[in-house]
Amino acid sequence: MELKISKYIEVVKDIQINSEEVIILMFSMNTGSLFSVKKEYYKKLVKNRFTEIPIELLNKLIRDKFIISQETDEISQCLDLNDLMIKDLRKLNFTIQPTADCQLGCSYCGQTHANITMDISLFDKIINRISNIINNKPKNFYDTISISWYGGEPILAINKIIDFSKILIDFASKNNLIYESDIITNGVLLNKNNLENLIINAKISSFQITLDGLKDTHDNRRFKKDKAGGSFDDIIENILNIKVNKIFIENNCKILLRINVDKNNYDEIPQLIRFLKELEIQKYLYLNFAPVVDWGGNGASINSLTRKQLAEMEINWILDSIKFGFNIPNLLPYRSPSCMIVNPASEVYDADGYITPCYEMNYTKMYENSNHIIGNLNNIDKIKEVSPLREWHSLLRLGKYPCTRCKYLPVCGGSCPKDWFKKEPACPTYKYNLKDRMVLDFLNIKDKLKELVDNE
Repeated sequence: MELKISKYIEVVKDIQINSEEVIILMFSMNTGSLFSVKKEYYKKLVKNRFTEIPIELLNKLIRDKFIISQETDEISQCLDLNDLMIKDLRKLNFTIQPTADCQLGCSYCGQTHANITMDISLFDKIINRISNIINNKPKNFYDTISISWYGGEPILAINKIIDFSKILIDFASKNNLIYESDIITNGVLLNKNNLENLIINAKISSFQITLDGLKDTHDNRRFKKDKAGGSFDDIIENILNIKVNKIFIENNCKILLRINVDKNNYDEIPQLIRFLKELEIQKYLYLNFAPVVDWGGNGASINSLTRKQLAEMEINWILDSIKFGFNIPNLLPYRSPSCMIVNPASEVYDADGYITPCYEMNYTKMYENSNHIIGNLNNIDKIKEVSPLREWHSLLRLGKYPCTRCKYLPVCGGSCPKDWFKKEPACPTYKYNLKDRMVLDFLNIKDKLKELVDNE
């Protein structure tokens, strides 16, 4: 079989291991695998002198698709595998938005909030909808159901979350499904009682909270609508309580702290990381740096950094985070077919009964009455089974978007099809800092990373 090097790889050259050994780092987008090879073997690889490479090494490179058959159409193979991954996905993922209300008026939020809470009549309709999705596959095809609670601010409807969770947990048990749950919350109401209630009765183990800077910066961006001030103090108080909460600790829960970054707060992020270090909660915190983007045509991205600018800064923030003992989710990207939008077994249900393929569409005027709305649970006969965004892979095959010309396609999948539909590039930051991430991951594997950052 004639072989060639895949175009879906990234390379970091000339890593000096010691006075005698120099290696090359290679990352396969096809499998999400990081590999190190001696420089002498890399030289043979790039010259296609595969027969001169030790057979054991060659087999590993073929296994992880650094090297592929000469006849391989890589774009088609990539999209075919993405389709297969979706088709064979054993986990059901649903997002439930139990309320359209929120007590904050964040400067970049694109939602229209209203005092609307999910009626209990929708519980059965959602269960029936999920049952239909399960029944479209062979018996026992799915092994896990994952529920994400979102809003508005979901904890404003905590009673509905608890009541519906009991139904969902019972449904999972009867269908032999592992039950998982997480919540995206502004953190204001995540006090001891609510935290423990959500863990014990809703089986929530992951809490995403947003903190955009130190007190003044955060409060200027994420403030309360009733002019009662900002949300910073409430969040910090709740985080401090979490680190000593036995129920949180015993259930192996975690907090994903999202930091939304733009031109107005990027220079404060190092100070924020140091402030968080002083709280001594690193063990339970996962830091995630995210760009502020346009949300439903609200123009929030006007003050955004370019992805390249953000990527350059992100590496320094990651180093600081590691130095201070924080967890960083996914230094390296993994093989993925984009997001929930492309998976017909993933849906969003809101308090009005609307079904969408993406949680950023609900309560957002741009998408009201659009063809992206799948339907409404209260009018089941008019539900359509296809949203244009579900056809993302077909559009990629037609070459309608630049993703098929990008070597990051297998791990990115187009990142956010919704943004591409709005003619906004959705490239992830790792497109611009993957080489640095590869080195960090390699050092981490070699137990050298902590030593490096501690000596800075």
